[in-house]
Amino acid sequence: MHVDFWLGRDESVIDPARIARTTAALIGSQEMSWSLSVIGTPDAVKRALADYSESLRDQSKSEFDEALPALEALVGANVGGQAVKLVAAGHATFEGDQKTSGNCSVVVEPFYGKVCA
Repeated sequence: MHVDFWLGRDESVIDPARIARTTAALIGSQEMSWSLSVIGTPDAVKRALADYSESLRDQSKSEFDEALPALEALVGANVGGQAVKLVAAGHATFEGDQKTSGNCSVVVEPFYGKVCA
């Protein structure tokens, strides 16, 4: 499942209706993976990460929450108010309660384009 959050300069979510629709779709999801793309100031991206965590359920939430501190630290390393682009995804395989494999991919980079509200 892939989710896009677009954040404006005022650090507010531009399309709350899209977020609500996506959140509703995720609540019923039983997938064992997560994926998101976020563009905004570091503080806004961190808030979007927290919102995304709240929208997940079951194993997808557990996987994401395991990666969340590292994602927050990477985003937080960007100072000065410059917008950042975060693209992250994770997946794991389980046998019962035993995690047998897993991976996570993350790209955090400055966003030099104009962020419009």
